[in-house]
Amino acid sequence: MAREARRRKRKLEQTGDIEIQTDAAFDETLISWILDKSAQRHGANSLTSEKQRSSVLALFNQYRSSLHLAFIKKDGAYLAAHLGFKYQQTLYYYVPVTTDEQRSLSPGIILLHEIIQQLPTMQLDTIDFLRGEESYKQDWGNTHLTNSAMLLKGQFGSNLKDRLFTELWLKRNSG
Repeated sequence: MAREARRRKRKLEQTGDIEIQTDAAFDETLISWILDKSAQRHGANSLTSEKQRSSVLALFNQYRSSLHLAFIKKDGAYLAAHLGFKYQQTLYYYVPVTTDEQRSLSPGIILLHEIIQQLPTMQLDTIDFLRGEESYKQDWGNTHLTNSAMLLKGQFGSNLKDRLFTELWLKRNSG
């Protein structure tokens, strides 16, 4: 996959002025572009909805030190971008998007390859593609892990607060 990504990058570079940023600064315009593209492709949800946009941007701004943004621009216009999170030594690959322009050259795959190449400079050593069955996850991932959680309580007793906490935790983490 890496060889193919490099080949496609060379072809893309022949089509115009290409800018690639693998760890871009906080940028509300870029974030909005990513959320809009995601909503166009997958439908609006609480993350991508225009109605929630100011709240989502405020939340991302609050956690900007953990936010990961990356993009490819051609002649000043976005072709592909990613919004994710950095935590400990892991990049959580959350919202990758592309335009339909130059899609045959796979700008999303090019950007993913560039991000992976730059993980060490970001003090990261792992990329987590999170859940989903997208083909790039199979192509680029070398380990498939199923993560789950478990709560072990010594005793329930009659403490209502503990029982409520346990019930809420089980509902949140079941199925």
